[in-house]
Amino acid sequence: MPDENADIYENRLAARLVDHIRLYLQVRLARLADIRRMLGQISDHASGAASGHHWRRDRLYALWAEAIQDDAAADVAVHTQARLDALYGAAGRSGGGHDDEHDVLTALLTDLDVPRALSLAVERGGVAARTVVTTLGLG
Repeated sequence: MPDENADIYENRLAARLVDHIRLYLQVRLARLADIRRMLGQISDHASGAASGHHWRRDRLYALWAEAIQDDAAADVAVHTQARLDALYGAAGRSGGGHDDEHDVLTALLTDLDVPRALSLAVERGGVAARTVVTTLGLG
């Protein structure tokens, strides 16, 4: 293929990539505008509730409290604490070697697969667990 045809192909490819990126960014910017609009509405409701009649204010605050007190969030917190405790326990064990350290670092560097790295660290303990604790800044 002549160099001229290769240049034309590269230009078409680059133009298509830019078009895809432009479309993606338009969608993301629209989503951010929606979020900004939602935050503005929340701010308006909050200021209106604080300055309105105390019955309305108290009812609105109670509704917000119900929405915030989600059991799923509490379950996630308990599960996360249990995983951290297991990781710290594994870091206190002796053992492990270069291969274990390499495996957890590979998991972290491959799509930032933190759950897999944590599982490997807890399973293998020792060096692997200490590497995850240090790399993630948990210790």
